[in-house]
Amino acid sequence: MATPAPGAPSAPTPPPNAAAAALDESDARRPGFSKAEMNKQAYAVAEAILRCGAILLVSGCQVRTVEDTMVRFGRTFQGVDDCNAYVTLTGIIVSVTADDDTVTKIVRIDSVSHDLWAVARTLHLAHRCEKDPMTPDQVMAEIQNIENAPLHGNRTMALAWAVGALGCAIFYGYTGPMLVTFAAVAVGALATFGAGLLSDRLLPNPYVGIIVQAGVATGVCVLFHRFFPTTDMESMLIPILMLLVPGMTFTNSLLDTLSGDYLSGVARLSVALLVGVSIAIGTSIVLHYSGVLTWSPS
Repeated sequence: MATPAPGAPSAPTPPPNAAAAALDESDARRPGFSKAEMNKQAYAVAEAILRCGAILLVSGCQVRTVEDTMVRFGRTFQGVDDCNAYVTLTGIIVSVTADDDTVTKIVRIDSVSHDLWAVARTLHLAHRCEKDPMTPDQVMAEIQNIENAPLHGNRTMALAWAVGALGCAIFYGYTGPMLVTFAAVAVGALATFGAGLLSDRLLPNPYVGIIVQAGVATGVCVLFHRFFPTTDMESMLIPILMLLVPGMTFTNSLLDTLSGDYLSGVARLSVALLVGVSIAIGTSIVLHYSGVLTWSPS
């Protein structure tokens, strides 16, 4: 091997590898985190914000709100470079990038209900993390508390149905004897709630359950009208059926559409229309066979 002559200029030192330099810089910015720890951190963050988004979506939150909350939530964790989420009514996809590694997770959403209490608690948790960042384990513990929180009992829910129906009766006005009308509304609401509980256990399709609930509500009002002819069917029936109307679903469909989430907006609108058709079917069947409403082909 040739030896350079004395006084000759030495060969230039090759530049360091760009990827290695970036990795060193990344490690310098995150002291105490190795690459394996960062990868584990990304998985934990992805799981935490995925559970957070699932609670919001299942509880009836708007799609754009779910996405924004998940992204802001994910970027509050230490070591996370970027976070993205894609949400539809049937699934959630989230990706978390930490130390040039991207972790992607997906969850399937089978059904959407309405639980404003869970929505409020989850959004409050996200706001707390923005002000005072938590670890993924701490967030998972908070999410477990939200998921395992006790629900209202059947007695409380039945009372809420009765009070809600009476409130609708007062708001929309009534015709006929007040006490009998209010009694019919309260009894009909309780019977409709009980039919809903049985339908959830015995019937596989929720829309068939709504048909049964609408039929039960109509049947109670028809019986009261037969025993008390001075009562008005509309004054008794409409307040009960208002409890079955998917107002929150319809409102969220409009909000999703206006926000540019057309897929979720159309899906929610379809659900609202199916519920409305189910209510009409259940009510019409009972009204027809009870003789209150008749029709014949022209």
